[in-house]
Amino acid sequence: MGRGWDPADLLRRAGEGFSLSRLGMLACCAGILLSCGKEAVPHPPLPRIPKAVSPVIRQVGDMVNLRLDWPSAFVDGTPMPDWKGMEIYTTTMPAPENKMPAAPPASQLFQRKNLLASLLRAAAESKKEGGALKLDFSLKDLHLAPEKPSAAYWGFVVVGPKGQRGVPSAITPFLVLPPLPSVTNLKAEAAPEGVRITFTPPGGAEKIRLARAVEAGLPTILEELSKGKTLYVDANARSGGSYTYWVTALGAVDGHTAAPAPVMITYVDTFPPPAPERVVYLPLDQGARIQYGPSPGASAYKIYRQCPDEAAWSLVSKTRELFLEVPSSVCEFGVASIDEAGNESPVVKAQREEP
Repeated sequence: MGRGWDPADLLRRAGEGFSLSRLGMLACCAGILLSCGKEAVPHPPLPRIPKAVSPVIRQVGDMVNLRLDWPSAFVDGTPMPDWKGMEIYTTTMPAPENKMPAAPPASQLFQRKNLLASLLRAAAESKKEGGALKLDFSLKDLHLAPEKPSAAYWGFVVVGPKGQRGVPSAITPFLVLPPLPSVTNLKAEAAPEGVRITFTPPGGAEKIRLARAVEAGLPTILEELSKGKTLYVDANARSGGSYTYWVTALGAVDGHTAAPAPVMITYVDTFPPPAPERVVYLPLDQGARIQYGPSPGASAYKIYRQCPDEAAWSLVSKTRELFLEVPSSVCEFGVASIDEAGNESPVVKAQREEP
């Protein structure tokens, strides 16, 4: 930097013939230079801008379900501990032959006339599910005719803790179709092989999804059945367990399902397993062996004996093995299968085989 300007020097130069205009210019420059050393008045920091959220959209019957990231960060990546609200925008238009027309520009979507809902942070707490924000809108909320396919375009703006509007989200398109009906004639019945679920699929269903909740727990998906199936057997049901089954028809277009149909049952297994086969009594050098083939569904076997002076079978042993060695005897032997629920098959008399 050059040396500073001396006011006395300026006056001396003026006396030497400087014009008044020239003197004014020099005085202005001197003022500017003298002010360069002063500290500027600090301005408050600009409020951070909330980061945009992105949705996952599905149609369940006549409801459109939105699942959004819970707002938690600013654009610069720093955490946002709180937020004030969220603006939800949507616009719809016909979608002939299930084809989506071109999306509107953001300047057109994010207009006051397309504001579907303005959600406050306090109200959002009741709609929080698994760390995400879950919102449901009916076709009536969207002013859509249920019998016609429509294109819906969605956008979202998070309002920060100081009222600052965040970055508008990317526009998300979604095809809204005529609602898929739920399954009908849904029944759950106890059967020897487990719980039998029967139902009638609706027209337009491509698959059937089955889920099961045990007692008051959350449902877990069991299987997805192909088109035309009307029966599912839950072979893992346990006797005495209370189950709720949810049967959902899935449409041909991904993200479109019917409303889940529930059916409840307390499964009581009163069905004995099949009796064992090939039950034989084999004499050995020391005693004899009772052996038999496995029985499907059996968890163990009971070995019985009936001697000439006895009117009924008496229990000798209970085993998980497929044989039992016994002392030589003139008594008759028999075997029955039992399952985990304690159901017992009829006793099958052992056939003596000579060595």
